Amino acid sequence: VLFRSEGIVAFAAGTALTAAEIREKMQRRVPKYMVPTEVRFLKGLPMSASGKTDRKSLTAMLAEGSA
Repeated sequence: VLFRSEGIVAFAAGTALTAAEIREKMQRRVPKYMVPTEVRFLKGLPMSASGKTDRKSLTAMLAEGSA
């Protein structure tokens, strides 16, 4: 999940859910301000050398518009 001036962008991988389904499920579980305004789907999330989600890569993809 990354924050932009337009709202929160969530990245998802390995799910059969649609963006609308993800947002609907989140609306039932988290406060309104935490529900993403946009969901982008990837084949897999980029990982760092330590095995964690590589947030810098996601931020770069977002800036490039490639995700």
